[in-house]
Amino acid sequence: MESSVLAHHGFAPFFFGQADALPVGVHLLAGAGFVAGLILWLAGARVVQAALVVLGSLAGSALGAMLAPSFLDPTVFGVPSVYVGLAGGAVVGLIIGLAVFKFAMGVSGGVAMGLLGIVAALITLSRTPNALPTPEQGPLDAMVADIKARGDALVASLSADKSASAENARRIQTYAEEVRESLRVRWQVLPNESKRLILLCAGGGFILGLLLGLAAPVKCAGLVTSLLGSASVLASGAWLVTAMNPDLAARLTPTPDHFPLVAGIAWGALALIGLGVQWQSSGPPSAKAAPPPPPAA
Repeated sequence: MESSVLAHHGFAPFFFGQADALPVGVHLLAGAGFVAGLILWLAGARVVQAALVVLGSLAGSALGAMLAPSFLDPTVFGVPSVYVGLAGGAVVGLIIGLAVFKFAMGVSGGVAMGLLGIVAALITLSRTPNALPTPEQGPLDAMVADIKARGDALVASLSADKSASAENARRIQTYAEEVRESLRVRWQVLPNESKRLILLCAGGGFILGLLLGLAAPVKCAGLVTSLLGSASVLASGAWLVTAMNPDLAARLTPTPDHFPLVAGIAWGALALIGLGVQWQSSGPPSAKAAPPPPPAA
């Protein structure tokens, strides 16, 4: 029986909990995200635009897959809506990645600093009693049943000669809807004070990163790429470990109370390592060789 994303508590388990049940193509995308993140992490300042194009496409396809089932019919011209979302999101991400370098660095800086603000807020809230309550399991189980019923309806709406594709689409759509609903439910049960802190940190971080990226895109390239690259490496690596060895992933996953702090420390350490490697590899420009002395008279 497939595990449910909504059946997991905490911050990471609900996102990675069903990774081992998804089609191989999804894991290939995660592998591509890992490689792109590795390049962005260690050499992003030199290949920033190419790396942003790849990561933008991957992030856009993931976001499109999660949002498409909410706004489109189950099938669009016979194609599952989740696949339409994957393709459309990839195109949008590609266009953003190909945008003017200064604009792309501004948006990337805003995203990086916004994520940093969210992590900082979650670390603070995780140390505060009752600031991050866990949703009740009963409503989550009802959502799981409803989502799975919509997934079965999707399979029934597709032709019989596409049964394998329909099953893959059902699994992806079910996972995407469960992640989206899990985020929504977890947000709803947060106290107003917790919501305000998360929004303040995320918004403040985004504005700060946006201004820094627009004002000094070249100087900020190393910092932004090391933050985004290390985040991609951590997320994609966690996904691949969960897909290949769920038992090992379960043993490595911190408890919900400690996850924000552990994730924040790991992300910060990796980002600092990547920034140091980039600074070391770029280095100061080598001094030109002194011209030979003029011949003696």
